[in-house]
Amino acid sequence: MAARVLAGLSEQGWTTAEARTNTCPFISLAGTTWASYLASLGAEHRYNFNRKLRSLNRNYEVRFEQVRSEGNAAKHSTC
Repeated sequence: MAARVLAGLSEQGWTTAEARTNTCPFISLAGTTWASYLASLGAEHRYNFNRKLRSLNRNYEVRFEQVRSEGNAAKHSTC
């Protein structure tokens, strides 16, 4: 649908541009531990993260896996 709207606007002389969105975010933890990463966060960010993690664990089965290569990351990505 978006492509059709874009084509229609282009035909009417509108200038169009494309931008990539919804990129899967990641945080490089190379050379650090999970505890030291959490310690690097501000108190409010750390509190919110821990609160949301507790909620996830209450409502779902949560599992963390360490990805050791870029090829392995693509296999496990849900983004």
